[in-house]
Amino acid sequence: MIKLSQAAIERHRPAIDVQLGDVDRRRLAALLPLIETDRRIPLHAALAALFPDQAKDAALTSFRQFRARIAAAAAAAHLRLDLKADTQTRSAPEQRWCWFIGEDRAIEAASQRNKEETQDVLRTALVPPSGFERGKRRVRYFVSYAHLHDTLTENLLKRLRPWLDSARDYEFIPWRDTDILVGEGWKEAIQMAIQACDFGLLLLSPAFFASDFIIKHELRHFVSGSLDRAE
Repeated sequence: MIKLSQAAIERHRPAIDVQLGDVDRRRLAALLPLIETDRRIPLHAALAALFPDQAKDAALTSFRQFRARIAAAAAAAHLRLDLKADTQTRSAPEQRWCWFIGEDRAIEAASQRNKEETQDVLRTALVPPSGFERGKRRVRYFVSYAHLHDTLTENLLKRLRPWLDSARDYEFIPWRDTDILVGEGWKEAIQMAIQACDFGLLLLSPAFFASDFIIKHELRHFVSGSLDRAE
């Protein structure tokens, strides 16, 4: 088995999600954007994204339990997938890593099919066709707003969508608190989303600044440096 990329895990997700509970599905989704180019995830970043309200030891225990549920879900889906972590328990989480290992059947199947179909083909240099585009990088953004302005927020996002969709190299994916699943802890879901998003879209208004939760947990995360200087 090999270390898996985000794209490889995304191909496994539909089968695995069926075997997971709502919260674990959200946790898995929050973990994937943290995968770096070497296919590893800083353990401290994983703990902050998945268990932001827990102390280090409790978060490590919760993470071990989460890894076990991922392995069980993969086995139930007849997939070879596992979430590994450094065994150097004496090291601080900031010095440790975690990563997914498994089989990328899509790549193996495509490679074998390509070999069978092209073994007798004379190979020549190819020029990419006009309009050819590489896969877009996913960019997640957190929408922070006051519920007093639900209608205005919805209208703005609809107007913004065509402009974001026109980006050639990026796929912009918004997250709003309307994405929280029924029965899911809303505070935990918001914290997970904040950690998983690349940037925040802050819709400022008097009602926005009147919300203690927004100021303490959302605004401070995205503009903490400015707030500290203002204080």
